[in-house]
Amino acid sequence: MPTDVVREDLRAVRRRQTRAAITEAAVGLALERGAAAVTVDRIAAAAGVSRRTFFNYFHAKEDALVHGPPPLAPEDAAAFAADTESSWLDALKWLMLRHVRQVMTERAEIVRSHRLVEGNPELLPVLLQRFEEFDRCLITVIEARAERVGHSLDAELVAAVVTAVVRVALQRWLHAPDGPDSGGKPSDLAASMSEALTTLRTTLLA
Repeated sequence: MPTDVVREDLRAVRRRQTRAAITEAAVGLALERGAAAVTVDRIAAAAGVSRRTFFNYFHAKEDALVHGPPPLAPEDAAAFAADTESSWLDALKWLMLRHVRQVMTERAEIVRSHRLVEGNPELLPVLLQRFEEFDRCLITVIEARAERVGHSLDAELVAAVVTAVVRVALQRWLHAPDGPDSGGKPSDLAASMSEALTTLRTTLLA
């Protein structure tokens, strides 16, 4: 593997580690003291980074406190837009199942962030904004596929329905009890998502 590629991979790993450390410190402090009592300086100190480093990763403390759905992977969005053979529901199901793999290993962090929002209602608008950002991203890729397949489609409506499915599946996953036979296993987010999308298909075709 070329040296520059290895260096880029190492930088990416360090960036993910630093971002995770800042997020963990921010949520931990907020759960302990309340979101209003937490400052950027306290978060940076707890994470062992400078204030400047904090702002290299986040615009404000709320961005470090609230964990929303991550953006779609560019390669998955491109594959979805290029797929002219699958039905819309099959293509959307594929895209969403690919997407949830990004969050299945982060259940503990997401649970803590959502618990923080539940205890600090002033953070709810930030969480809703995260879902709106995901919604806009989804609209863009739906429009790209519609143009590719020559299909007139209400992308905003489709994105809103899919985002609602994502939210329901995520909430069920987050609030399921832990245990070997429970729905709280990380792998079951994909199962929950698949079930929700299958229910959507059955409802639409009824």
